[in-house]
Amino acid sequence: IGVDNNEETLEKLREKKMPFMEDGAQELLEEEFGKKFHITSDPLNAVKESDYIIITIGTPVDDGLNPMVSPIKDIIKEISPSISRGKTLILRSTLSPGTTEIVRRYLEKKTSFKVGSDIFLSFCPERIAEGKALTELSEVPQIIGAFDEGSYERSKELFMAVSGKILKTTPKKAELAKLFSNMYRYLQFAIANEFMMIAEDHGEDIEDIRTLVNEGYKRGGLKSPGLAAGPCLYKDGFFLLLNQPF
Repeated sequence: IGVDNNEETLEKLREKKMPFMEDGAQELLEEEFGKKFHITSDPLNAVKESDYIIITIGTPVDDGLNPMVSPIKDIIKEISPSISRGKTLILRSTLSPGTTEIVRRYLEKKTSFKVGSDIFLSFCPERIAEGKALTELSEVPQIIGAFDEGSYERSKELFMAVSGKILKTTPKKAELAKLFSNMYRYLQFAIANEFMMIAEDHGEDIEDIRTLVNEGYKRGGLKSPGLAAGPCLYKDGFFLLLNQPF
């Protein structure tokens, strides 16, 4: 069950039109809409009918570049009346370190259930490249950060249906791993572009220099310059600098 509060997105899906780019998804949507895949704008009923609740919402920074975890808090608050014993919540969005712990305390306060015995919680970061979900979901190991064995086992059961390898860890290690991965890619893009500008200042072609650096050299690996943009690469570094509590 897909839940969204964007009516334009829901209308496109009702027309069996993908609202974003995803290789191979249009065919799946046409085949499964109304069968295995349903949509709604009502999260309460969707949560009632589901064993697993996967939260994939934006986690932006504010005008001061501080992480905003209020969107996570707001959705937990909204769905808490429908959370019952035995349900598993999985956070999939990029989080600032320590956010899963805050969510655990907030869940136990709002529902009176204890995470690990009554309900279950894990952080399993999204790791696919945009537009490549249908191939990479089965190729990329799934990281499961859980506080307890019950939460880990339930999340593992879900992701084993799509992935052949699971990496078990704590929530904070998983939060940091996701951020380190994004920042590592960002730094690779940034240094490649910086080297390009330095080469141009010297009147030289960066691609010729890349060939000299990389060819036959096992410690090469210098990347090509190119576009380094998008909201994730812009904001995620700030998640490492400050944790914004609820």
